[in-house]
Amino acid sequence: MAQFKDNKERSWTIDINVAVVKRVKARIQIDLLEAFNGKFLEDLSRDPVRLVDLLYVLCEAQATAVGITDEQFGEAMAGDSILSATDAFISALVDFSPSPRARASLTEIRRLMKEAESKAHDLVDARIKRIDVNEWAEIAVRQGQEKSGASSTVAPAA
Repeated sequence: MAQFKDNKERSWTIDINVAVVKRVKARIQIDLLEAFNGKFLEDLSRDPVRLVDLLYVLCEAQATAVGITDEQFGEAMAGDSILSATDAFISALVDFSPSPRARASLTEIRRLMKEAESKAHDLVDARIKRIDVNEWAEIAVRQGQEKSGASSTVAPAA
């Protein structure tokens, strides 16, 4: 069983078994068995709303027991809690898999996703460092002049 905390510091446990797989498929039309192909996890990681819907179904019995609705659950899921929940979900999938090869594949997919995410952040950081604020300001002034119909030789109003 894997655990994560939401933004309200509530702990949630994810335990995937055959009954859970069936419930998820019936409730939100997500086939957890597709997770073993890799693309499923990639798609899910790009859609935090669908991911949180899935997490709610996985944690619904716990939420119901303490009177937390789907909406309240979603309100407490943003930023680090989504990352933590994603890790817990993947860990629970690894634990669920009866096949050592599938467990190894999921573990590798998880590693690759983290590596890709880290590289994407590095690229964004590098682009941010190359931003020329003066150039952006000049572009904004030109666009403002174009929208107002002012000539490019007219100085912007102070």
